[in-house]
Amino acid sequence: LTQIKPHMRILEIGCGAWSPIKIRCDEIGAHYEAIDYCKEYFAEPVVATRIENLADLSFENDSFDMVIGNQSLEHWAENGCTNKWGLYQCFRVCKMGGIVALNVPIHFHGTKIFLHGDFDDIQKLFVPYSDKVNLESWGYPSAPIPAVYYHPNINSLKNSPGYHLDIQAIKNKKTHPPF
Repeated sequence: LTQIKPHMRILEIGCGAWSPIKIRCDEIGAHYEAIDYCKEYFAEPVVATRIENLADLSFENDSFDMVIGNQSLEHWAENGCTNKWGLYQCFRVCKMGGIVALNVPIHFHGTKIFLHGDFDDIQKLFVPYSDKVNLESWGYPSAPIPAVYYHPNINSLKNSPGYHLDIQAIKNKKTHPPF
């Protein structure tokens, strides 16, 4: 949130019904836009400025200083948008030198690379758009809170506690569709 400055143009992907990003933008005078694929989230209206799927993102190229996805990337495929296409869309609408900031749960749910915590494959998703990608884990190890093991009956995940991964990438390459 501290990276959001006055007059910046911010796009939030998968905003839900309450957004600390929107609150920050309103407080400091940044321009906030958001998409969500549904009109309600747990029977509350979403704060989205547009109801649309990331796969069909309607904003113009190079429109935003920052694109943020808070706990949404792991759900894109569930809604018909592959990780590669979704990242293309995020970087397409991000200005050169702008930031795409995402966070995802690891060993919890979502696409296989997040469920298995495959950092190499996660990093590779960003290569077409940035050579300045930072992956930072938080909540691992989870002390002082006891670790939570979400999938104790799956051998490859049995001893893998859940945690979160922050991903920040600076757009420093031209965007081209991934196919």
